[in-house]
Amino acid sequence: MINRFGSALTGALLLLLAAPAQAELAIEDPWVREAPPNAGVMAGYLVFTNKGDEEIVISGGESEDFERVELHETHQREDGVATMRRINEVRLAPGEQSTFRPGGQHLMLIAPRRELRAGDSVELSLQVDGDTTSVTLPVRKAGHEDHHRHQGH
Repeated sequence: MINRFGSALTGALLLLLAAPAQAELAIEDPWVREAPPNAGVMAGYLVFTNKGDEEIVISGGESEDFERVELHETHQREDGVATMRRINEVRLAPGEQSTFRPGGQHLMLIAPRRELRAGDSVELSLQVDGDTTSVTLPVRKAGHEDHHRHQGH
């Protein structure tokens, strides 16, 4: 009995030691901008912080509320016109932070499956290092980003 228990314990410890350290991703201020009725896309914003000792890779997401969830960034063309383009992943070095905000990187929430108004929330599963991380994003009226930027002034 002791030999079997000792072998099982040793095996479990070896598995724990062989497993990579779990990345520590902090997510703050998640929200979705309310869109006009029948909008084909919406945008999600949040702040990612890598609080761990290893690089974190965020590579997309999914939600039952949308047909697709993609990582996007706003790109300023030479003629001054802003366009959005899809990015495959966001890499965060240890201690690094990435702010998804209007006019910058954001979650592009494509083809809403239901009408979402201020006060609703969106459940989202983010693909982080080949695993999933769940986050709830409340829906807020446009203008929230201005309020947030000027808090405490």
